[in-house]
Amino acid sequence: MAEEKEFEIGDVVQLRSGSPLMTVKHTKNAFGSRSITCIYFDEENKPVTVGDLDDAMLIQGENVNITLNIKD
Repeated sequence: MAEEKEFEIGDVVQLRSGSPLMTVKHTKNAFGSRSITCIYFDEENKPVTVGDLDDAMLIQGENVNITLNIKD
């Protein structure tokens, strides 16, 4: 089995079960596992923070081109 990557701040990830692409905001080691806090932006470009994810729940996100729609 291939060794899994240890996620770092700034990495793009998503849930193994599927989710929006998220950016790792914070990591911490606790009780023998790593807890990851991620952030993503919803349909209205509002930041959403998802915290306390075990690193085993995440996979490396796909490389994608992102288009920003900036509203005045």
